[in-house]
Amino acid sequence: GKMQEECLKKLTERIQGNGVCIFNAWSGESDAVIKIGEEYRLVKGLPSKGYAVKHVEPLNGSVIVTDKRIENEFFIVEFNDLYDIARIFDKRKNRELLKNSRFCNEISAYEDSPHEFDAWEIKDYTYDKKYPVEFISKTVIQQGCCSGFEVVKRVGQSTISQKICLFENQPLIDFDTKIDWRETHILLKTAFPFDLNTYTGRSNIQFGHLQRSLHDNTSWEKARYEVCAHRYFDISEDNYGVAVITDSKYGYGIQNGEINLSLLRASTYPDKNADKGVHSFRYAIYVHDGFENSNVERIAYLYNNPPIARSVKNPTGDLPSAYSFVKVDKDNVVVDTVKKAESAEGYILRLYESKNRRTNCEITLAVPYTKVAFCDLMENEEIVLETSNTNTLKLMIKPFEIVTLKVSC
Repeated sequence: GKMQEECLKKLTERIQGNGVCIFNAWSGESDAVIKIGEEYRLVKGLPSKGYAVKHVEPLNGSVIVTDKRIENEFFIVEFNDLYDIARIFDKRKNRELLKNSRFCNEISAYEDSPHEFDAWEIKDYTYDKKYPVEFISKTVIQQGCCSGFEVVKRVGQSTISQKICLFENQPLIDFDTKIDWRETHILLKTAFPFDLNTYTGRSNIQFGHLQRSLHDNTSWEKARYEVCAHRYFDISEDNYGVAVITDSKYGYGIQNGEINLSLLRASTYPDKNADKGVHSFRYAIYVHDGFENSNVERIAYLYNNPPIARSVKNPTGDLPSAYSFVKVDKDNVVVDTVKKAESAEGYILRLYESKNRRTNCEITLAVPYTKVAFCDLMENEEIVLETSNTNTLKLMIKPFEIVTLKVSC
């Protein structure tokens, strides 16, 4: 927004360096794919909750695009005549990711007319009536370290345009989507028939995740055919898994052990023109070595809060070329919030544990602190933890615990 741009402008005018300054919101050092203009490029070693003047990594040309196929060091992705994904082969694990004769990212349109609560409810009979989705065209695209197809489809009077791409150095299949939506009482979904043996999936919530059944063996499970998740929904075996990551779509359908993602609806009450217009959003498939061994939380966080790139040409700036406000040495402990205290001097750090894992961690601040206190969510001090003159703090955090610290410097 306007306020963010004003702040970034003031900072970049003072940061010393000559190159691209990358601002990183994740609470750990990380590599990330960033967008500079219309190109995606890889940068390495971004400081935690801070910035650094960096040079982007050179392109290595590892993404190869042919007529109905995209390939990189991680995947072979093949398409059918309608440019649904017919095959995803994981080259690292030597295994097929999709079930036989099933198509991934097959976009489907269904009649959506619930008895009541028009804009809030999706009924189990929604899947009974399906509308055709027409393939229009495909174009090869190359955007820096990101290459693939731009595929255009049509349903009714609506146009669906997707950039389906692979990246250099990242095991992620991206779907950058733009839809001119003109339908009424239509539900648009896309399917992910992954070939994984698991009874439950993990749906991300604000400070962690919930496990949800993927089957309908009981009446309770049958009633949960639509569930919500924030940044990701993950399905994992012991040492292999896949997460569907989104930047703004939170409704998932569960059918026969598979998941699908709700993209758009078209209700008429209380707003007769609800959702009509142009929509831009992204979702992705991220493959990893099983949820407990993965960095899904970090990848999903950066997908929703991508590092911001700004040009810096200031050899005499009074701010250093790299800076980290706070970092944590454990990837499963996430600093969600850094802000000024509401009604007192000092700063608020809000952390949470993301993997149901009791963890001893070390927090490093940019400057020494004089006092740290545990607070409730209203920032009322409960326990004074330590008075010191150092910039490191050791903390034991319980599984899924939310910790709010008030730090005085």
